[in-house]
Order: sequence, then structure tokens, then C-alpha cells
Amino acid sequence: MINLNDYENRTVEFKIGNKTVNVKEASNGLYEKMVNYETITDNKEAIKEQRKLVLEQLNRNKENIKFNVSDIEKLPQAAVIRIYQEVGMLTRKALTDPN
Repeated sequence: MINLNDYENRTVEFKIGNKTVNVKEASNGLYEKMVNYETITDNKEAIKEQRKLVLEQLNRNKENIKFNVSDIEKLPQAAVIRIYQEVGMLTRKALTDPN
């Protein structure tokens, strides 16, 4: 049996300031937005869209901690990229069954 609930339980942990959050993998709708983001060629538009996506990613956390745009704007750009990439990699990663 394939237990699809296992996908709902997968997270990546981030420490941001004094908060630690376990961010869930992207939903199908969020993943579609991520795929569309990958096709943006205008740098200014890409930065704004990445900020929105990372905000949406971070707000999908098990602790129900809510972030806002200014929280994302305060982060170093490398941290924003890392969050985006880690959630994307988790979403693309297949479940491994040890049995």
C-alpha cells in the first residue's frame, strides 16, 4: 500500500532568528507556481516572485508560525535562495521505503 499521508508529513527544518520551523513540502498548487517562476526572465519580476514563493513556502510550517513579506525582505538573498531550493528538492524527492 502506498501511504500518501507520508508525503504530508515530510518537512525541512529552518532556523530563522529565534524561530525554528518545520516547513512542509510544496502542495500541488504551490509547486505549479514554482514551475512558472522558473520561466521568468525579467530579474526584477523574478526577485518579487521568489519573495512571494518563499513566503508561501515558509508559511506552510507545522508550528503555524506566520511570516510576512518584511520577514523575507530582511533575510540575506542567499538564505532566500536556500529556502526556495530546499523546499523544491524535498518536493521532488521520492519517498524511500526501507522495507
